[in-house]
Amino acid sequence: VKLVPVSIAFDRIAEIDDYVALQQGMPKRKESLRWFVDFIFRMREPFGKIYVRYAEPVSLSSLAVEQPAEEGGVEPSLATRLAFDVCTRIEQVTPIKAADVLTMVLLAANGRALSREEILSQAREITGVIRERGLPVASGFSLETEDQVAAAMLSMRSSGLVKRFDQGSTPVYYIPEEGQLAAAYYRNTITHFFLATAIGEVALAQCIGDAFRPSEASLRERVDALRDLFKFEFFFQPKETFWQQVIEDVTRRYPDWLEGAAAISSGLTERPPRFGHAILRSIAEAYLVTAASLVALEGKPVTDRKRFTQSLLSQGREMLLRRKISGESAISKDLFAVALQLADHRGLLQGEPAELVAGRTDLASELQEALAAIDRLQAFYDASWFDGNE
Repeated sequence: VKLVPVSIAFDRIAEIDDYVALQQGMPKRKESLRWFVDFIFRMREPFGKIYVRYAEPVSLSSLAVEQPAEEGGVEPSLATRLAFDVCTRIEQVTPIKAADVLTMVLLAANGRALSREEILSQAREITGVIRERGLPVASGFSLETEDQVAAAMLSMRSSGLVKRFDQGSTPVYYIPEEGQLAAAYYRNTITHFFLATAIGEVALAQCIGDAFRPSEASLRERVDALRDLFKFEFFFQPKETFWQQVIEDVTRRYPDWLEGAAAISSGLTERPPRFGHAILRSIAEAYLVTAASLVALEGKPVTDRKRFTQSLLSQGREMLLRRKISGESAISKDLFAVALQLADHRGLLQGEPAELVAGRTDLASELQEALAAIDRLQAFYDASWFDGNE
């Protein structure tokens, strides 16, 4: 028996408004006859192409023979390994589209508007990484000229994903706050391609605060900790394979990082980060909302996850208004659900009050440290792209 992993990707998601509403805690819209008619009429708009890609089939017999050890020493079940293999193979053939790259670029700016030239420069750099690694792309994908970026931005504007302000000296483009969850959906379809680089950048930024000279051992310790923090969010490659990807990416872009904090800062200034802040900020902020809410409970258990998740939406909104988190894309039911999965895995939902207080505080501290590193990356990014050009 063989399973054939299939990736189905869209230039534009027809149900994106429904997806955003669900993430914001609204009830699922009933699929009535009226809903169906409205859906059909909406399809008169151009929604682009649908891309179907087939990955290498997964053989049940080969999986049954292989018995890789789990990181914790426990061998995963056949069903778990099958699901992991199928999902990772789907990821490997999912084509990268223009909207995916451009939403990543715009979200990386963390609320700031970008000119077409700034978007082109950053998109061209990411496109270079894509070409260099031979990653799968949609037919006709190219963001290497101003006309190509302009055409892609026009399509995104017509769908309401991006807005343009042209009443100043330079036309600029931005994702409105209410559109961040929709934009994050497109970005998230390709984050797995750049995950090792993103984790490596955050770990490198954490090393800046060290009093001693960084080493491969200290960097790996941070990479492993970040991997464990986001273990339920991504399909990670085996630890050793993933580490090799991280160290290769870090060393290629920042060859002098072992010289110390000053060398790391100099490297990040000359070659600003590309993926760490762009990919991991919204996830870390959603986890921080969850951790802060757990800390506020002190030693009380969480007995009703559904009700607690609903409270997280309100707490996230408050933290956004108070600027304790920076973006609307962090206020997501899916992200909160995964954060609670992590908390449950660490025994932070129920247990002895003293242990709950200590564990919840440790998780909040770990997330604050990760976000401090992401903020450092953001500062280097801003200094490179904005501070010298304003």
